[in-house]
Amino acid sequence: MKKCERFVLIMVITAVTIATLSSEERKSQREQRLDVIDYGIETEITALLETLGNEKNKDFTRELTDLFDSTRSVAVREGILTLFTAESVDALRDWTVTLLEDPWDAKQSTVTLALGYASKLGFNETAPSVRAILKSENTAFRSPAIKALGKIGGTEDSLFLADMLDGEISGDDKQRLIVRQEIMTALGELKDPEQWDRFMEIAEDEDENAVIRATAAKALAAIGGDRALDALAKIYESTDPVLREAAMAGAAKLSGDGSERLVMEGLRDSYYKVRLQALDSAKDRDLSKASALILYRAQTDPVETVRTKAYETLAAIGDSASLDWLVSLVRDEKAVDSRRAKAAETLAANRKDLAWSVIPEVAMKTLADDKKKWLRYELGKIIAKTDDSRYADIALEYLSSKDSATRSLGLDMYDKQRYFSVKSKVESLAGDDKQGSLQKRAQTILNP
Repeated sequence: MKKCERFVLIMVITAVTIATLSSEERKSQREQRLDVIDYGIETEITALLETLGNEKNKDFTRELTDLFDSTRSVAVREGILTLFTAESVDALRDWTVTLLEDPWDAKQSTVTLALGYASKLGFNETAPSVRAILKSENTAFRSPAIKALGKIGGTEDSLFLADMLDGEISGDDKQRLIVRQEIMTALGELKDPEQWDRFMEIAEDEDENAVIRATAAKALAAIGGDRALDALAKIYESTDPVLREAAMAGAAKLSGDGSERLVMEGLRDSYYKVRLQALDSAKDRDLSKASALILYRAQTDPVETVRTKAYETLAAIGDSASLDWLVSLVRDEKAVDSRRAKAAETLAANRKDLAWSVIPEVAMKTLADDKKKWLRYELGKIIAKTDDSRYADIALEYLSSKDSATRSLGLDMYDKQRYFSVKSKVESLAGDDKQGSLQKRAQTILNP
């Protein structure tokens, strides 16, 4: 009885110890990151900011806001601003408003980031300051300021941009062309119906630059309305592929059977860039009724980039027959390995269960065939990027390979998922002096 009680006591103590250690490990990582924020040098802080961005981590917003207010490091400030923009953290509104009121003494890159931040988070109160920037003779912030007005502006800003489009634009021919495009895109985003006739006239003007005409077509689609489809259909009849490509991009923004028919027409276009845009538009619209046509592109298109884009589109919106074909392509040993790898990548990104049903099987075959090393490496990279714990067995097989590059990919897989059943193998590599650089990698992964 006493032995039993001692055993139970030991088990309880062990469980508590493990829980405590786990808690300390979690606390340790947070404490380490707080130490970097409080005491780290510039490069350590910017590296942490990049890590937090990759993790989409907002846990340190308060501490980073305090650091932003106190630091004199431009790199740190810009790193925080970049992170807050990406994660839509509204913590620097007052600073942004103040900076944009008088941006001229600030670093150009900082002002550009501030304009992007105001644009992303919709700081409408900065619109007067952005207009003032555009009125100045300093053109350093012209492009980001125009783009910002397209996101945060209102009626007054639409009129301002329209006047700017009609006025004298400084710079050489190339710069003026770019600025005109940016203004027209911003006006389209503001969805001002008063600009419709202007853009229609530009789009139909055969003497106008093709890129400007294409931008006008996209702006018409952005403004929308019942007239947009007819306008895009007319533009698509152009012999200029740039305009047809623009019509495809615009069709993705419209609803209804008419725009769907236009996209499907684009999938058969003679110019490959139009077909590429049509595939993007089909994906944006979730146009599953085009699956058969997209499958045909995937199987027969003479341009390789169109084929692989079709794989991506099928994986995202395809019907069961199309998905079955993608799986069969990954398995097809007679197919080109680059196509097999691309099909596997698209399945892993969009259809995890289907990917799991085929990638380990094919990867195992490549492990037994050194003539298929390239495909083995590509599949390993895909697995290493896939957030799926079911690949533990294949990770173990990669780690057990005689090929060092294959073992390195196995470490990548473990580093991503931390498979419990694989840890002992990684520990074995970490303790093996014959592993060279792989030993150090394994040690770093186990003790970050």
